[in-house]
Amino acid sequence: MLFTIIVDAQWYQRQYGVNDINELNEEYLKYSLQKAESNVKTGKILTYKGIGLGTVGLILGVHATSRIITDPFSSWDAELAEVVTGEILLLGGMGTMAVGIPLWSINASRRNKINVALIKFNSSSYLGFKQPSTFGLSITINL
Repeated sequence: MLFTIIVDAQWYQRQYGVNDINELNEEYLKYSLQKAESNVKTGKILTYKGIGLGTVGLILGVHATSRIITDPFSSWDAELAEVVTGEILLLGGMGTMAVGIPLWSINASRRNKINVALIKFNSSSYLGFKQPSTFGLSITINL
C-alpha cells in the first residue's frame, strides 16, 4: 500500500506572513533565493552521493553473492560480511537519495517562483544588478 501526503502550505506564508509571493519586497526575495539556491545544491549533492553509495553497495553485494554461488563449499564468513556491507551501503544510498531528490525538486520550484517574482523589480536574480531599460552597446567618453 502506498500513502502520499500532500502539503499545500506556501513557504512565504509561514515564513513572512504574507498571502502572495508578490507582496514580498526585493530584499526578502533575494534572501529567499539564496536559501533556495543553497538547498538546491545540497539536494544535488545528497542525490549524487546517494547514487554513488547505492551503486557501490549493489556492486559489492552482487560480487559477494556471485562468489557464494560459484563456490558453495568455501567459508562464507567473508562473503556474508561483504553482502551485509553492500546491503548497508545500498540502503544508505537509497535513504540519502530519498532526502536529496525532494530537497532538490522543491527548492528548484521555489527558486523559479522567486525568479518570476523578482521580475517586477527589474533586477537580474542571477547577476544581482539592475538591468538597463534598453539593451545594446553604449560608449561613454570622459574628458
